[in-house]
Parts: sequence; structure tokens; C-alpha cells
Amino acid sequence: MFGQTEYLVFDEIQNIEGWELFINRIRPGHKIIVTGSNANLMSSEMATHLTGRFDEWTLFPMSFQEFVRYRGLAPSAQKGVFTTLEKSAYVNAFEEYMMCGGVFERYLFGAAHLRTLFRSIIQRDILGRYDVEYPGLLEELAVYLLNSSGNKISMNKMAARTGLKSLQTARVYARYMETTFLLFTVSKFSWRLKEQQAAMKKAYCSDNGMLSAMLFDISPDKGRFLENLVAIELKRRQARGSGDLFYWDDGSRECDFLIKEGRTITTAIQVCHILTDENRNRELSGLSTAMERFDAGSGLILTADQSEDLLCGHRQVRVVPVWRWMLESN
Repeated sequence: MFGQTEYLVFDEIQNIEGWELFINRIRPGHKIIVTGSNANLMSSEMATHLTGRFDEWTLFPMSFQEFVRYRGLAPSAQKGVFTTLEKSAYVNAFEEYMMCGGVFERYLFGAAHLRTLFRSIIQRDILGRYDVEYPGLLEELAVYLLNSSGNKISMNKMAARTGLKSLQTARVYARYMETTFLLFTVSKFSWRLKEQQAAMKKAYCSDNGMLSAMLFDISPDKGRFLENLVAIELKRRQARGSGDLFYWDDGSRECDFLIKEGRTITTAIQVCHILTDENRNRELSGLSTAMERFDAGSGLILTADQSEDLLCGHRQVRVVPVWRWMLESN
């Protein structure tokens, strides 16, 4: 401590009572990194312990860029020019990543690890931290919410389905799940804050592998996995400062994601596994309406493996494979 050391790293120090007093005492003159994997290091806890003298950095599961490095794919291909062999390798890697997710241990121990991780989050990070009156119903609600990934969530219906008598209890339980990174929600965009708060939110699982492990469906809908994966990537980019994330609809048309930077909607994004003659008008209608209404600078349709440039009214729309989009710079 009294030599030339610039950084001090403490892992899981939150397990020691009074750790924050020690950190505050040695903080002057050093750069301190505190890492941990449980709910005691949530930002609200850190704000209490360190009274605002910290920067928070949230670690997400592996991004697709990190996953392809893990799989040993040539980094030169990430510049956008692919040989046929390279493209095939990336598409195959993406299929694996889309269904198995970015939790590294999933590739060491299999899908069973993610079911264990789910129970660990419920038992340790929620039940071990909060005063939960109905633990069994909380876990049931968590499973229902994960199985509703990508859909608008009615907490009234969720409460009734799980047998929770109080709507407020269901909302509190859902907030616990979001606080512990089991899932996250996306709000409907409106310039009116009251309208935004009153509208239903869309829920997304924080990792596609966990979604796959906890899903009821025997034959999962790949469109749902693709949208969930895009939501995770946009959430990751939001955490790095690339704008706030919303969805939008007007009752008949919907745009999956809007990116808001300051007072401007910069990008409208639609996710579609395969763009066909049957669904093209529907997808373009929701996207173009959102772009016109909010004067969005750019529009994207993210697909499994289609590329195209479209003119939607007088606005340019790119159709891009999700795997290529994920390899692009943030």
C-alpha cells in the first residue's frame, strides 16, 4: 500500500462485514476496483456504502464479438469482408450463440448449469436479501415472465396466473428480478411521461441460454430468441452510453425498438427472423410509421441472414443479419 501500487483489486469483499469502511480509508491515493457477483454489490447498496464516490460498471454475458473470439474465429473477418467459408463459420457460431447464450459456464457444464443459476438467483439474491412472503409464487412468476420474453406484460394477468392476490406484490417481485439481472424491461416510448409509465412494458430475459433452459416450448420460436438477443445487445450498448431503449406501438402497428439520445430518436429497429412477402408490409409499416412520427435518422430491420437496402417513403432502411450487426462497432 505504501509503494508504487496504483490499483488495488478486491473480489467478493462484500462478504466481509465493514468492508466499506476499509475501502473508504484506503481510497485516497489509490484506484480501487471492487468486484462481486451477488446482490450486495447493487448500485443502491454501493451508494449507501460509498456515498457516491464510485463509478459502476455492469458486466453482461459474453457479446457475440467475445463469443467468436472464444470460438477462435479469424478476427480479420470481423471487418465486414467474408469468404464463403468464413461466413459459414460465423453463421454456425451465431446459431449456437443465439440458442445457448453468453454465460461462459454454459459451454463448460451444459444447460443444467443455467437452471442451477436461475435457482441460485432466486434463492440467494432475492429470497436471501428481501423479505418475500410467497417464495414459491415468486419463482413461479419468474418462470412465467421468462416465458413471456418479448411480449407486453400485464402484471394483473401475471398475478392472477400465479395466484398472487396483490397486484402490488407481483410488481415488487418483478422489480426484484430486474434488480438482480434475471430479466429487464423496456418501456413504451411517449413524450408524455405519465403515458409512458401507464403503458405495459416488454420483458426480456438477460441471457438467451437461460431463456432456452427455462422455456416451456418444446420447439422454441427462433424469432423470439432473435428479438431477445437484439434486446440484450441494445441493453449492453445502452449501458455503455449509446442511448436509451424503448419500444413503440399505436395499437395497430409496432416498432420493436427505438433508440433515444437526448431529445432525439436516432434509430428505429424492427426484428424479423425471415422477411417474406407475407410479413414485409407489416414489418415496414410499423418501422416507417415510427420513423416518420419521431423523425428517426435511420431505420434497421435485423434478420437471421438477409441483407437488403430499402427505400421506405423517403427514408433509407437497411436490412442486416443480426450476426453482422453484432460484429459492427458499437
